[in-house]
Amino acid sequence: MSRFDPFTFVDLCYSIVDNHALEATLFIPSSLLSRPRPDKDNSNSTSKRRCPVLVHFHGGSFLMGHRRYEPWVAQRFLDLAHAHEAIMIRPDYRLLPESGVTDILEDIDHFWRWMQRDLPSIMADQHPELRILPDLSRVLCCGESSGGCLAVYSALELGSILSREEIEEGTEITIRAVISTYALLDPDVPELRIPQPRTFMEMRPPPPRQAEAVIRKYMDGCSPNLGAIRSRQEPSPKLWELFLCEVQQCYFTRLLKHTDGGTHAVNMVERMVAEAEAEQSVVPMWIIHGRDDTVGTLFAWFAFRVGSVFVVLAAN
Repeated sequence: MSRFDPFTFVDLCYSIVDNHALEATLFIPSSLLSRPRPDKDNSNSTSKRRCPVLVHFHGGSFLMGHRRYEPWVAQRFLDLAHAHEAIMIRPDYRLLPESGVTDILEDIDHFWRWMQRDLPSIMADQHPELRILPDLSRVLCCGESSGGCLAVYSALELGSILSREEIEEGTEITIRAVISTYALLDPDVPELRIPQPRTFMEMRPPPPRQAEAVIRKYMDGCSPNLGAIRSRQEPSPKLWELFLCEVQQCYFTRLLKHTDGGTHAVNMVERMVAEAEAEQSVVPMWIIHGRDDTVGTLFAWFAFRVGSVFVVLAAN
């Protein structure tokens, strides 16, 4: 039995990049679709229920994963969507290293613009049988790993992603809260900038020279395809080995660097500090991160750099 069984899927294209469709899947709780149908004469949009929205970005270290990969969808979010009869939306996005981090953030920007400009009318006009509409004033944004990073990015940058004209043309999106789980929010921590033999998730990458060879072989293999688009990738032992080698040899942070050579594009701690120092209101965030995470160290740096300007509640 699949954990997705209590949901109906609706796949929608939110962007096309170089003839490559980037899609998002709507997970609609069966309880919403089992309600009695309205009268045929009363089937306009006023008879449709407006449902809260749970946007969930998949994880995978920006290297792998996709919107329908079931093992990486936490049961708690499926339960949350069902309990509150919320529409859960999971978008794909371009993946490293064939695409850059700038491309990934552009995809997220396009997703939010599509969601505001097009999603309500698509559901009303192209899928009237669903009899529901998204309530964009009640959005919860979530994600794990790289998805958690994108959830925080969305909350911090939504105001700049959506232009005033777009907001006036459509229903304004309001992200009410963010849940980010074991996300790499600060790629500048020393552990990610100093190459050294390490153990991740009880796995040890090859020795440094061999690890460099693994990275070089993969990059040489995809060099002719750099610029090609990959937005759907099942996890594999080969990719896990590549990721662990990249982290150990500090190549991963190089992949995360923005085109200007810095990591500010994906350094969410820097973004949070900047917003706080500018006295900007910040969406409530629940940031969950294990103290003993062997891949993305966060807790000490987060508490030190953000704790001085935010109210931080640390749980043992």
